[in-house]
Amino acid sequence: RGGEEQYMIEEKLVNHPDIAKLNPSSLQTLRVETCIDANGKFHLLNVLLMIGTKKIIVSNCHSGGVMCHIDMSTGKIDKEGYNPKGYWLASHPETGINFVGYKVPMIEELESYIKKVAQVMPNARYVGWDVAFSDKGPVIVEGNEYPGYGIIQYFKLKDKKTGHLQDIQDVVGDEIKNIKF
Repeated sequence: RGGEEQYMIEEKLVNHPDIAKLNPSSLQTLRVETCIDANGKFHLLNVLLMIGTKKIIVSNCHSGGVMCHIDMSTGKIDKEGYNPKGYWLASHPETGINFVGYKVPMIEELESYIKKVAQVMPNARYVGWDVAFSDKGPVIVEGNEYPGYGIIQYFKLKDKKTGHLQDIQDVVGDEIKNIKF
């Protein structure tokens, strides 16, 4: 109609069956925190699985969902789930599936996949990528320039007495002054 209107059409994403078991009512995503250092080297800093509940249609933990930390060496959730409203959960409130020890599918593919994505935009040095593990494989949902620095600290600070900022500074050094948080 006269070229005035703009539309974006996207394919509907469907959870991988093993992710859908956790909560079939929303698309679950992983927040994958990456950093490119001054030498162009890729660093995968943290991975969180964001899980929705029946009460919400998104997996965003600030909207009522739950986040779980993933140990990349095992591909398993390694801590209880957390909601930033202040509560820890051993299992999903509707499905009853225990979080700790749950094996996340395709985690072995994640690091090489996200490294390729991050290196397409090397000037975006510190990014929180939202990745869905669909029934067809990993898919980028979005990249966040300000990836919610605080959300990873719920897990980092539970057993550690320092903030997450030091982890990032260990990668980028003094250039940390140029990164948005």
